Amino acid sequence: EERARAYGDALARAEEKAKAEAEAKAEAEARVKAEADYRAEVEEKARVYAEALEEAKRKAESEAKLRAESEERVRAEAEERAKIEAEMEEQARAYAEAAERAEERLKAEVERKTRAEVKAKAKAERRAKAEAKAQAKAERRAKAEIEKIARAEAEAKAESEAKLRAEAEGKARAYAEACEEAEAKAELEASYRAEAERKAESEAKLRAESEEKVRAEAEERAKIEAEAEERARLEAEGRVKAEREAKSEAEEKARAYGDALARAEEKAKAEAEAKAEAKKRVRAEAAERAKIEAEAEEQARAYAEAAKRAEEKLKAEIEERARGEVEEKLMAETGAGAKAEAKPIEIRGISEKTASCECCGKKGFPEKQLVRIDSGQLVCPDCLEALRIRR
Repeated sequence: EERARAYGDALARAEEKAKAEAEAKAEAEARVKAEADYRAEVEEKARVYAEALEEAKRKAESEAKLRAESEERVRAEAEERAKIEAEMEEQARAYAEAAERAEERLKAEVERKTRAEVKAKAKAERRAKAEAKAQAKAERRAKAEIEKIARAEAEAKAESEAKLRAEAEGKARAYAEACEEAEAKAELEASYRAEAERKAESEAKLRAESEEKVRAEAEERAKIEAEAEERARLEAEGRVKAEREAKSEAEEKARAYGDALARAEEKAKAEAEAKAEAKKRVRAEAAERAKIEAEAEEQARAYAEAAKRAEEKLKAEIEERARGEVEEKLMAETGAGAKAEAKPIEIRGISEKTASCECCGKKGFPEKQLVRIDSGQLVCPDCLEALRIRR
């Protein structure tokens, strides 16, 4: 019974090892299948990426062609705009030159009339100053004479009043004559002044009329120039608006093309990075898978060898037990039972040989439970499981 139980335990352990090996093999096969599926998925993504890249290249070529056409159209429009602007500048320059010439003529006319007015006014002022000066001189002379007469009267007070009166009357007549002469001169100067004022007024009127005419001509010219400038401005604004719309449309197309190209390049870059990462991951996983498969094969080989050894040992024990049972039966029949009982005890002691785990150092393990790994060590099931987990 002990041998049968040991045999059953060994068989169960062998089955467990075989089951573990089968599970490890199935896991390895599942990993291989997953890797194959992943590789197929990566290849499919790479194919889709290549197609997308080809499509992006075609779109980029089409966009480049459209951009070239747009640039050519913009260039032609820019040349036309430059031509129109040159014509407008030429017209504006002609208008400005004509306006400048008219303004110079008006300015010269105004300056001429202004100089004439200033000259006449200065002449009248000089004449008025001369008249005022002459009148003041006559008054001073008369005053001086009166003072002289007064002094003479004071000095010649002792002289006879008749002589003094006669002299005073004579001098008074002279003074009256001088006053009359001064008044005549003043009247003449006043007439001159009035004539100068009339001339100045006439010249001022003429100047006002000239200025009004110049102002009217300037207003008319300004109106014509404003109308011309307005027409030119409207035409320029129309052309500028059309050019701006064309430029905006071209820029929008160029921007859309640039965005599409940037997105395509970004997508291509991301897909290239993903592809490189996938290849790197595939290589790493393939290496890991190869390592795991090698370890699994090594473990499977070790399990198979251990199972084979256990099976051979169990087979030998079973055969030994069968022989012992046969011998016991024969001895029982012949009366030699003691010898038959000693034989199984000796066999049981051999079959239950123990050993120590060379990894953790624990003792008392049945030798058939220990497994020899690549390093040559005999390890117990717990240490073997720990080694598998670490790997």
